[in-house]
Amino acid sequence: MTLGGPGPGDGVGRGDRPRPTRVVVVGGANVDIVARAGAGVVAGSSTPGLVVSGDGGVARNIAENLARLATPVLLVAPIGPDDAGAGLRARCAAVGIDTRALIAAPQPTGRYVAVLDRDGELLAGINDMRAVEALTPADMDAVAGDLTGSDVVVLDANLPTPVLATLARAAAAVGAPVVAEPVSVAKAPRILTALQPRPWLLTPNTAELAALCPEPVGGGDRDTDADRDADAERAGRLVAEGVGLVWQRRGAAGSVLFGARPGERLHTPAPRVPVVDVTGAGDALLAGFLHAWLAGAPLSAALRYGHTVAALTVSVPHTVRPDLSPALVERFRSSQGVLP
Repeated sequence: MTLGGPGPGDGVGRGDRPRPTRVVVVGGANVDIVARAGAGVVAGSSTPGLVVSGDGGVARNIAENLARLATPVLLVAPIGPDDAGAGLRARCAAVGIDTRALIAAPQPTGRYVAVLDRDGELLAGINDMRAVEALTPADMDAVAGDLTGSDVVVLDANLPTPVLATLARAAAAVGAPVVAEPVSVAKAPRILTALQPRPWLLTPNTAELAALCPEPVGGGDRDTDADRDADAERAGRLVAEGVGLVWQRRGAAGSVLFGARPGERLHTPAPRVPVVDVTGAGDALLAGFLHAWLAGAPLSAALRYGHTVAALTVSVPHTVRPDLSPALVERFRSSQGVLP
């Protein structure tokens, strides 16, 4: 199936122009602290479990996944004047991320705390994103001037609205497609407030999709036909407003990519794997998709590739799988889904 819409590839309106060759990811780079309960969590009480720390941030996670898949990627994110920031910068460079556009920020390096239940599902997350929230359009001058039509620009909604708007205009001026990652229910509305022209690809989960279209459209809180119809109506509204493609992520139920014409959609199932930690799954999904799509895969194949990368990620206790590589993905795919 070929999906229509204003954007590159798969019959979506760039003619014979080649696909981009570099991904420019702009947003947050954090230190993550992840606490996983070893038993049922009781509100107001201490729970035994495991607490680990590592690198995170939506933009940084996407960038690391892409670098490990050998896709050229430039990361634009603020880094604070602290030991956490210095270590973060060094580790980004070590895995192959282009770090020349990292921004020296006076605020502390971002931090994110995630609390997981014993099955690895997110119970609560708290982020300290002061460094990202303090960014201004002037901080984007260098990267905006460096963009070309050979880039695809990924914007995460941690960015302030004026920064999102500035980068959307800069990308449009050179013909670079924009991918918008809503990040959370609270921040998703920034996408529609800021991005003109609208992005080529919008990547909400189900809750974020509802936040982007809060008007009642029917459906409820269960995975029923009425809920799916409501999600399709919401996606249709976004497309009518100028969004090229809406990619709804549905966790273990896979994802649905909605196109420009009524009823035009691609459902991609998620591989069934034992879930250890869902942190970073959506970032891996998008990175895998972009890696395959930039390499020339049609949308349907790129979606499947993205889900494979996400499955490999949730099966280990890491935000980004440290042994991720194209060879690992191919071994997983060729072994009919048996985890390495």
